[in-house]
Amino acid sequence: MSWREHLGPASFRGFSFEVYSSECTGGRTNAIHNFPFSENPPFVEDLGALGRTFPVEGFFVGENYLDARDALQAKLEQPGPGDLVHPTYGRRTVKVGTYRFRETTRAKGMCEISIEFIETTAEVLNPTSAVSGAGLVASAVDTSHAVSLAVFLSEYTRLPYSIEMHAALTSLRATVDAVLSANALGDQDLATLLQESRSLTEDATVLLDAPQMLADKVQSIATGLKSALQSAKSLSPVSTLLRLATWVGGTRPDASTPSGAAKAANFYAVVKYTQKEGIGQAAQTVAESKYASYDDAVSAREQVTAQIDAQVERADDVGFASQTELRASLVQAVPGPDSDLPHIEKITRGSDTPSIVLAYEVYGDATREQEIVDRNKIKDPTYVPGGASIEVLSK
Repeated sequence: MSWREHLGPASFRGFSFEVYSSECTGGRTNAIHNFPFSENPPFVEDLGALGRTFPVEGFFVGENYLDARDALQAKLEQPGPGDLVHPTYGRRTVKVGTYRFRETTRAKGMCEISIEFIETTAEVLNPTSAVSGAGLVASAVDTSHAVSLAVFLSEYTRLPYSIEMHAALTSLRATVDAVLSANALGDQDLATLLQESRSLTEDATVLLDAPQMLADKVQSIATGLKSALQSAKSLSPVSTLLRLATWVGGTRPDASTPSGAAKAANFYAVVKYTQKEGIGQAAQTVAESKYASYDDAVSAREQVTAQIDAQVERADDVGFASQTELRASLVQAVPGPDSDLPHIEKITRGSDTPSIVLAYEVYGDATREQEIVDRNKIKDPTYVPGGASIEVLSK
């Protein structure tokens, strides 16, 4: 269809008016994060579509133009969305932004009109009600990662190979290897993560000269470890991931010389980035996990929020915002506002009791014996000593 065939009269809420020019504006909503004293470009965070606006300019002319002007004004001042028939963009659901009517003594019998129409949905949307708590945390983790990466790249200076920085990567490898040896991971996951860990030292010369590659390596280890722990159904995935969050890098380089100061800055950049990657993956694990009790959920959440709080205390303005957002989303998601999880209660029996009897007395269900055994780490299920405090779940 040619533009002439497509062209049609403009109207709003069924009231027509003449148009002699129109526009369409749009784009993306961005938050620009500038880093003090950095020569690198700022990190631009994409917050979603900006939304389209349709400014139009037109006119009424003729002896009775005042009636038409007043009728359109009434339509424009009605609350809520309305239908705009645009001369080239067709039918759109819009709200009125600002409008202007202009009349001059040199153009009698004529009124010029300028109106800004803003495209909208016909009904109110509430996107947060459809987004799970885990989804909110995942989004906050993505933002935290993007900000942490931008900060890392702005703080890390490409320097010649140094023994001190190689030692830092050796320390990180030792931490990762200790985590792998303490968890019964699947063979494929274990082999992949061991290879990733080994490359920290074997490829140190290349990694230390390529900050983006080094950052990708750290992120790959953190995300791979989270996935492996979930696949292996680890009993303590959060505390395991927080080993990265508490890694301190070993011995820091001496910063008493200009060269040493640059190495020390790189050292701290690697440590901070690694810690935040560990926190992010631990936070996502907490949000995605299922819990037997409200207390278990809060305990897992507080392990992570304690590390976030430690990061916030020493964060710059940009890091502060992303870490605070991550903390808030995690607190909102776990256990969740609609959680009906049971609470942990403590009971004491006056005499020795087999755990199977205890399960029946507490829950009316002897099949829940193993739950009591596991929660209280009972070594001999046939003998739960009297006088001992036993944790059970409320009904």
